[in-house]
This record gives sequence, C-alpha cells and structure tokens, in this order.
Amino acid sequence: MIPMSQDVAELVGDLAQSVENRSLLHEKFALPKEWNAGQFRKIDNAGRWNILRIVDNGRSLTQIHA
Repeated sequence: MIPMSQDVAELVGDLAQSVENRSLLHEKFALPKEWNAGQFRKIDNAGRWNILRIVDNGRSLTQIHA
C-alpha cells in the first residue's frame, strides 16, 4: 500500500509496520491518499492513519500491527 521498493518492503513490511522510529514513519512512510497498485484506490482516512500510526497505541486504532 505504501509506495516503496520490494527490498525495502521485505525489511519493514508493506505498511512499514516494523519501523519504530516515529519521525521516519511520518516523513518517509506516509500512506498516500491516492494509490494505483494495479487498480486506482482512494484512501479517505490516509492522513488520519498517518498520525495514528505514530502516536501511543495508535496502531491498535488503525488495526496495523507489527
């Protein structure tokens, strides 16, 4: 879902769920609002999910688990 090369995705996960550095998650692994991975998809809550991923207990609210 996050645009990144396959080798990076293998290290950090498709949603960068293995990244613990909050600044890195916020600056480099942001969920795009629009993404074309075989089909066009619009993610209305992408901005909200980006913030929730970096706050305490945010992953439990977005159901993105390491």
